[in-house]
Amino acid sequence: MENTKIDSWREAWRKADKVPASQLYEGRAFQESMKAIRSGPKPWCVYIVSAGGGLIRGPSSDGRDEQDVPGYEVHCFPGKPMTPAEMGKLWRKGEYPECPKETWPKMEIKSSDELVICLSNSYQQAVMNADFNTHIPKDVQIFAIGSFANKEVKSQKIGAGKGMREALGCGFIILRATILCRWLAGSLPKPKPPKPRKARRVSDDELMKLVQAAPIELRTSISVMVKHLRHTEKIAASYERIRNCILTVRK
Repeated sequence: MENTKIDSWREAWRKADKVPASQLYEGRAFQESMKAIRSGPKPWCVYIVSAGGGLIRGPSSDGRDEQDVPGYEVHCFPGKPMTPAEMGKLWRKGEYPECPKETWPKMEIKSSDELVICLSNSYQQAVMNADFNTHIPKDVQIFAIGSFANKEVKSQKIGAGKGMREALGCGFIILRATILCRWLAGSLPKPKPPKPRKARRVSDDELMKLVQAAPIELRTSISVMVKHLRHTEKIAASYERIRNCILTVRK
């Protein structure tokens, strides 16, 4: 569906064959997180933040039905990548499928509950807005896995110290999931100060030129490009900045 708009996307969502959310998300990070959650204290309920579906109700310890979602053959905005800004607009307006008015109120949460947030910085930027602050009761204890961008929300940061990735010995892509699993298991190590390395800081324009100049086989994989720029080219740039450049080049 080239350059899909929200109305046609909602219609495609409605007509598509669907499966429970946990059957769609088969990636290592999600599966290992679910294994750790199921082994942890009860009760619990998982909600998934989706660029294509908004807030999706996932598995829970009491066996309630999950939200059914389409498979990956139903695409969202293939001709125009979903940006955090665009995602945030749909989220605030409640325009996602199966979201009648607002998005955060789909989450069932009450006073004295505990809320664990495990979201990338770009997803936090998109959805951690005023609606979240309004919906979450004041006495809910919030645990933020990794860095947490919302300064208006009081939270206990888990594994956010510099050098945590080095202590865990894992890649950036699975870092938050690894922190979550180790924290739930009570085996989260102390951060290990990273070895100092000389890296050159570049502007967004310079970073884009480096991505464009890289061999095409490197641009097919975001993780490979990140490794190339950081370790071969000795460039200081976040995963999100490199990813955004690659997605722009691929248009």
